[in-house]
Amino acid sequence: MDVQTGLILGNSITLHSPCSYWWGSWGMAASSAEHDFVHILANMQDKCPPCKTAPYL
Repeated sequence: MDVQTGLILGNSITLHSPCSYWWGSWGMAASSAEHDFVHILANMQDKCPPCKTAPYL
C-alpha cells in the first residue's frame, strides 16, 4: 500500500475543533464537514489516486 501524507495550513476557516462557541469539527466558513476545504480536498485526492492532485476548486 502506498501511503502519502500532506500538510494543509490554515486558520479556523480551514478547520476548527468543537468548543463552547463552535459545534462542528470542520472549517467555520462551511455549513458542514462535506463543504469545508480540508474535506473537499481529501475527497478529490481519493477520487484521483494516480495523480494525487486536486483540480481547480
